[in-house]
Amino acid sequence: GDHRDLHYPLRRQRQMCIRDREYADDVDFLNELQESLQQILPICTAVFKEWSLNINNGKTEHTHIHLAPPKPLDKRKVDHTMQYRGSEEWRTHKILGSLLDTSEDIKARCIKGLIAFNNFESIWLKKTKINLKRKLQIYEAQVVSILLYNCGTWAASQTTLEKLDITHRKHLRRILNIRWPGVISNKDLYQRCQTEPLSCRVAVSRWRLLGHILRGAKDAPAYLSIMFAIEQYSICKSRLGRPITNLLDVIKKDLALRDFKFSLNSIDDLYELEFLAYNKSEWKKYERISP
Repeated sequence: GDHRDLHYPLRRQRQMCIRDREYADDVDFLNELQESLQQILPICTAVFKEWSLNINNGKTEHTHIHLAPPKPLDKRKVDHTMQYRGSEEWRTHKILGSLLDTSEDIKARCIKGLIAFNNFESIWLKKTKINLKRKLQIYEAQVVSILLYNCGTWAASQTTLEKLDITHRKHLRRILNIRWPGVISNKDLYQRCQTEPLSCRVAVSRWRLLGHILRGAKDAPAYLSIMFAIEQYSICKSRLGRPITNLLDVIKKDLALRDFKFSLNSIDDLYELEFLAYNKSEWKKYERISP
């Protein structure tokens, strides 16, 4: 057909559907500038209406991504009406089931995992009817899946991931019914349950996700974000104080632990890593770090 037929599906939809049922799903706006967040909604509302789509202002969320000033060391100078670094509202903002701040998300995952674990308390306490292998299968499906949801995107330090491992080990000890004064080492605990620390599985998930991104479309937001981070890393001036752990730094550490000769300091390094990712069998060899 010619160009006049391009809008035919839209015209047919307008004729066959009730107008109130033509809507857009929940919309979230994220920006570093507060002024842009205030200006974007009227523009998007006008554009969406051209396609008979309505934005529900009540469900639309505006998230201001920023770093608040550090908290004063002198407690007398602390203003309790202000937001200080580490307590910004965006850190607890949820998108697709995950909180934007990795530390807060892991903390929330531990709480949700404990709730799910307690819901199956009757299964863990049954000693004869359900064997250990079946209990661990149920635990893997009902609890670990919650603990590791979307873990491939986490930019967490080893200290933060240790909280996840501690929660995991507590669950395994309760499944084995090992209580004080009974003691079992972490190594024996993992061997008996035929599992490994969740922090190791997080690293594997991150490596797999990186491979998917490198093999994916070059105009995808995830791939463009990696390119932008690499290009700006040497240009942007770092903030004063201890550097914040970010996903690019975590990926660089992954490459160093796997003895790669490059460390994503340039676009050429990205292309070289991308070339490796297209060889899936070779890429899979690097999933787990050799001890």
